Order: sequence, then C-alpha cells, then structure tokens
Amino acid sequence: MNIAVHDAELFFLIFLRLNGLFLFVPIFNSKNTPFSAKIGISFFLAAIVFLWVPLPSRASFDTLGYCFAIVREVSVGAVIGLMVNLVFCGVRLAGNMISVQMGLGVANIYDPEYGGTADLMAQAKGLLVLMIFLSVNGPHWLIEAIVRSYDLIPLGGMQFSSNLAGKLMSLFGSLFVIAVRIGGPIIVSLWLVSLILGILGRLVPQMNVFMLEFPSKILVGLLAMIVCLPYFHTVFGRILGQFWQELAGVIRMMAG
Repeated sequence: MNIAVHDAELFFLIFLRLNGLFLFVPIFNSKNTPFSAKIGISFFLAAIVFLWVPLPSRASFDTLGYCFAIVREVSVGAVIGLMVNLVFCGVRLAGNMISVQMGLGVANIYDPEYGGTADLMAQAKGLLVLMIFLSVNGPHWLIEAIVRSYDLIPLGGMQFSSNLAGKLMSLFGSLFVIAVRIGGPIIVSLWLVSLILGILGRLVPQMNVFMLEFPSKILVGLLAMIVCLPYFHTVFGRILGQFWQELAGVIRMMAG
C-alpha cells in the first residue's frame, strides 16, 4: 500500500509538469481546446514518462517538501511552454505593427484561439506560423524537450536562481526583435509609401493625399506580404531553431 501511494505521488508530480506545459504552449492554451482533452493528453503522456523517469526514494519528500515539489514541477512546465509561446507572441506583435501601418488597427475580428479580438494581420500571421510550427514537427520537438527535462531536472529538483530570472527577462525583451525580423520588410515598405505620399503632397498641394494613403497602403502591404511569404518559412524556422537552443540552456539553468 505504501508503494502504491508513493508511486501515485510521483505520478502526480509528472502529471503537474506536463499540465504546466499545456498552460502556455500554443494550440493547447487555446480556449477552443477542451479542458478534458488537455487533462487526457497530460495523463497519457505522464503514464508513458512514468515508466522510465528516475524515481526518487520515499525519503526524498516530506509533507512540506512535497508541496514545494508541486510548485517546482508546475514551474518547470510553465517555463518551457512560455518560452515556446514567446515566439508566437512575437509573430502576433509583428502582425499588430503591420495592421497599424496599413491602417487596419481598428479592424478587429474575433480571435477563437484566445477568446478575444485581434487585428486582421495579427491573426493571419498567427495562423500561418501555427501551420509552419506543425509542418516542422514542432509538437514532437516540444514533447521531446519536456521528456528530456526529466533527465536533467529530477522530480522536485528545479533550482530557482537570479541567472534564470535574468535569462527569462532577456527572452521577454526579444519579443520586439522577433517582430522586427518577421514584419520588418513589410513595415519598411509601408513607411516608404508614407514618405512618397508626403513628398507628392508637398510637390502637388492640390492632390488629396489622405484619400490615396489608405488604399495605397493596403495594396502595398498585401503585395509585400505576398512577396515575403516564401521567405517567412525560412525566417521563422531560424528563429524557432534559436529558441530551441535557448530552451536547452534554460533547462540546464533550472537543473542547477
């Protein structure tokens, strides 16, 4: 009976790390994903991981230590899921910047993924990057990362440090860098349109620049997106590859 209770406690810790991951990871953090599906997938993966995870002895946890272990396990999964979600947030930020420059900042539609409203370009970019994430086997890499984390971070063994906090803060700061890398060419083309129209407005005062600006920016923005579309997969693949390397470093930091 004691062995069964001990195994149940350890299984619950594994289950919590996986649930912490699904709190932030794309697709599973969507409001459209049923809660029962999240729990079921977490339970299924936890049952698989439980078969080969290094299990600590019963003496490793007392009541207070087990409570701290619960917090650490949820934190490990949440940090991994949050890092992956940062890439998607950077792409959505690029879409917001493009929408503002195109004059579509007020044209919001319902976003079923987050249950709120979103700019047209932000949702378009988000759906595109989600398809690319699935095409490059992103979910498989993510599951492999969380499974391998048990080799470096034993159950209840996460270490909080100032280096970890500083690293996470620097990754949050990289959101704007990702947005510029994704939407930079389109934003620059829209700025050029504003510059050209401004010059025309000075040279030909009779021209109604404001009437030309809105349709011309939409046209140029859409054309720029079509031109940049073949390169979007390459750029996002490189960004995702860099973040996988950053994720490995963060996992080592959490291991202490």
